[in-house]
Amino acid sequence: MDESMKLVIGWTIVVAFVFTTGITCMSLVGWVRFAHKKQQYGLYSALILEVVVGGAGGATKSVRLDPKEVSAELKDQGASEELLGIISDAVQAPAGEAPAIDRDQLGRLVERIRVPAGSADAKKKDDLREAVKRLPAGRLKPTDVEMIRSSEILTTSAVRRMPPTR
Repeated sequence: MDESMKLVIGWTIVVAFVFTTGITCMSLVGWVRFAHKKQQYGLYSALILEVVVGGAGGATKSVRLDPKEVSAELKDQGASEELLGIISDAVQAPAGEAPAIDRDQLGRLVERIRVPAGSADAKKKDDLREAVKRLPAGRLKPTDVEMIRSSEILTTSAVRRMPPTR
């Protein structure tokens, strides 16, 4: 799930909880009256359900409440996607021509990609890092970069689905 969506869901749960808590407290002291007692019991049940859902969402990190943290993660994600685009463009060369990048430059770009530890993308980054390490030192030849071009992190990136920026 997208990080900004987790933020929206998290704050929606908070607002619903505050509203339900306020109405429940006002009904306990008699400031809010219901036509039927079942409505008040339903409100209590909803409050308990919100506590359980909010607690479970917080425990599983499926909801977020800190906009600064989400913003930083989204910036990292965008920077990594931009790096993936740069790497992909750098290893693409017209047929028969050598790419305009060497192994060390490519290795530095790969190291700057930020992905969550232990994620599927982290495994893909490790595979790309290993492929770059296996390349011969110096300028890359067209035959050297075939593994890089077909690496899973470059072919599944959202950046690759967009048209080139050149």
